Amino acid sequence: MMKILKLIVMVIVMNVLLIPNVQAYTKTDILNLVDDVEICSRETRAIFNGFVTSYTRILNERNVSQKNLDIIYQKIEIVINKLKINDICDIDQKTEISESLKEELLSIFESTNDLLLKSPLINTSGNNNKNEVTDSKVVTDTANNSIKIYENGILTNVIELEEKLNYVGINYILKIWIIISFLLTLISIILLVKNKSKNNIIYLSCTYVFGFILVILITFSRPISLFLDTVTLMSVKENNNIKEVVVDGKNIISYPSYGTKYGVININNQEEDLYFGDDAKTLKKGVGQSNSSFLPGENKKTILSGHNTGVFAELFNVAKKDKITIDTMYASFIYEIKDIKIVNSDDTSILSSKNDLIMYTCYPKKNIYGNKRLVILANLIESEWITE
Repeated sequence: MMKILKLIVMVIVMNVLLIPNVQAYTKTDILNLVDDVEICSRETRAIFNGFVTSYTRILNERNVSQKNLDIIYQKIEIVINKLKINDICDIDQKTEISESLKEELLSIFESTNDLLLKSPLINTSGNNNKNEVTDSKVVTDTANNSIKIYENGILTNVIELEEKLNYVGINYILKIWIIISFLLTLISIILLVKNKSKNNIIYLSCTYVFGFILVILITFSRPISLFLDTVTLMSVKENNNIKEVVVDGKNIISYPSYGTKYGVININNQEEDLYFGDDAKTLKKGVGQSNSSFLPGENKKTILSGHNTGVFAELFNVAKKDKITIDTMYASFIYEIKDIKIVNSDDTSILSSKNDLIMYTCYPKKNIYGNKRLVILANLIESEWITE
């Protein structure tokens, strides 16, 4: 009998020793894994940013099984190894991602997101229906370099797969009017010079009229732009099927729908609404947060842009150590300005800054074409959550 017991114990010990040690990964492990990745190629970095932002949002919103967490972690490791093998970060940092590798990364991205989207939503209201799996899907829009996340047929998130500094200068309609007025004035002058008949008074009149309109548009460009922004704002349709921010303690577990207002920003006692998303339509309504950045309170970078005719006109009047306040429906945040920079519109390296808050608008304020950006860098110094 003792021999049998010894044999059983020996078999158990051998099995324990021979069974590989399987690591059970958590949501935090996944986010930490991608946080420390340094990628030089702009396009590759943009795709990886898509990974990070999508994982953060969907991981926080859903009860993901341990099995799927492990699969996702392992797939991210595969991606990181592929980046290292392909030497994306070469010496001059100009290596671009190949189309085949890009397709492979996107394939892994979509498959891991599918695993996340099949997981049940976290119950945040006590309603059992909230914990059911919704009809969700991820669509990669390669034509527009973006990833779109749909919930029950409603577009809730758009993650841009590129780094860019938005055009946030004067109203586009005004620019078109100025160009048209200039061309009409030029044409009238040419016809006036060439025409020798008695009808040249017509071209002379056209020259005066179009020239006068051109001078007025340029001289009063800022108030006209403000007026046009107000008019075009009337045509912006609100998304009635919005998904608001949901927090559990100090943890954000649900992102707002794209284009949804989630707070107010205060600069020099001037306030404006803050929206999730930074496309042209959203920026007509107020200040927009880049959807490839993170919400205030997530201890990660928040990137905001806005027209230099709104509250961001005050960015031209701020100084280092000035305070910026963001009030959301879940917490209030105070930031202190650390640096002020002026960069070219194609210089996206500023977005790699380690500061908590990055805000930018077109520079200078009265420049119609806005080929430079005024960038304000700030760090979080104080926060107060509604749960405190």
